[in-house]
Amino acid sequence: MVPLRYTALARLATLALAFALSACAGSIPKSSPMPIGALTMAPRGFIGFCEREAASCDDHGEVSGPVKLTAERWRQLNDINVSINRAIQPETDQDLYHQAEYWTYADKAGDCEDYALDKRRALTEQGWPVGSLLLTTARNEKGEMHAVLVVTTDHGDFVLDNANDFVTPWSELPYRWVARQDRVAALAWHRAGTAPGTTGTASLQ
Repeated sequence: MVPLRYTALARLATLALAFALSACAGSIPKSSPMPIGALTMAPRGFIGFCEREAASCDDHGEVSGPVKLTAERWRQLNDINVSINRAIQPETDQDLYHQAEYWTYADKAGDCEDYALDKRRALTEQGWPVGSLLLTTARNEKGEMHAVLVVTTDHGDFVLDNANDFVTPWSELPYRWVARQDRVAALAWHRAGTAPGTTGTASLQ
């Protein structure tokens, strides 16, 4: 997956927006649940990650329902999205590991899925249930495979994205959604952005 690079001006602009939104305790936007379809294959990079980091891929256990998105939780989402986007230098897996796909926690540099994994870990450390923090893949505007973290809440589903410092409702992003983790079984993935009755599978790289 190819990391998206922004100009310094654009990154400063999105950073300012994210901080402004984070400061508005009463300004939690509304989203909607992302439609989920048939079971599909998990990304091969994720399977490799789980082979190395088995504890990070345990089933999520019983899911009671969407997380209540309070003002404090909304601030946490924005703070973690911005801080991890700032802390990690975007680099491709090919440059870092000489592999087309290698999912891992980032160490100063990483690809899009590494940002998503770091954000999931940071949010669980702040008490978020892991079943509400779902790794998700999509095709970006250039048709390149991209990975983000989708957070399911009672206000709908929101995206934490290394290409965007603004925590955003899933339907407002210019992506073609491909697959998303199951809320209970970490190794089970579903087609994303499709009606629940959709059949077929999507083979992910």
